[in-house]
Order: sequence, then structure tokens, then C-alpha cells
Amino acid sequence: MYELTLSVTTNGSGNATAYTTHVVGAVHSVSINKGTLPVTADITVTAEDTGEVILGLTDITTNSVDHPRALAQDTAGANIAGEYEPVFVDGRIKVVVAQGGSSNTGTLYFTVEGAGESAADASRTRTVTDPSFPGGGSV
Repeated sequence: MYELTLSVTTNGSGNATAYTTHVVGAVHSVSINKGTLPVTADITVTAEDTGEVILGLTDITTNSVDHPRALAQDTAGANIAGEYEPVFVDGRIKVVVAQGGSSNTGTLYFTVEGAGESAADASRTRTVTDPSFPGGGSV
């Protein structure tokens, strides 16, 4: 597990959009230090590439630690009642703040289980040697 830190600063209209570096892994928690963001602030956290909502909070009043989960599906794509899993991300995490007041700041901390790739790492080709392959070949 590793942690990513993302600071957001609202513009004159009270809005902000910020992105993490490239992430590969399951988001286990999102901690929010609301800083100077007012109680009217709304925060939406999504996977940039898919738009999947990781966390959506309205009118944040205090600092928080949230453990967002998505409804799990079976192999046919049907929802499994009562079964939830952390959201998997392979790309950047996008944070949007609305109604945050002019020039206010807050910080989000993401706990992620996974490879922890940066954008530079994501573009590299990897060769993994698997001794179980005939002749110890590479995959």
C-alpha cells in the first residue's frame, strides 16, 4: 500500500479540478483535510479515464476518512447484492471541487494498494521471466 497526496486550490468561481499522477491499484481510502474549504464545498473523486465515481461528498463540514467501495459483479456482469470492493484505477484520479469559495485550499490523501506506477513508469515495456514457461521464456 502507498499514499498519494493531492492539494486543491479553488479559483475565483469557487471551483477546482486536480489530478494525481498515474495510479495502478485499488483505492482503499480517501482522507480529506478540508483546510479552508467552506461547508458548502462539494468534492467528487473519479477515475479520469472511465469516469467511475470513487467518492462524492456534498457540503463537507469536517475533515474525514472515507473507505469508498463499488458494488461487485459476477462473471455475467450482474450486481452481487451486498458485495462491495475497492475501486480499481489504472490512470489518474480526478478531483473536482464545486462551491468551494474563492482561493480556498484542501488536501486529499489516497491510500492505494497496487503497483504505484507514475506516468513515466506506465509507458515502459516490462519483460518478466517466468521459469514455468518451457525453456524459461519471457512474457
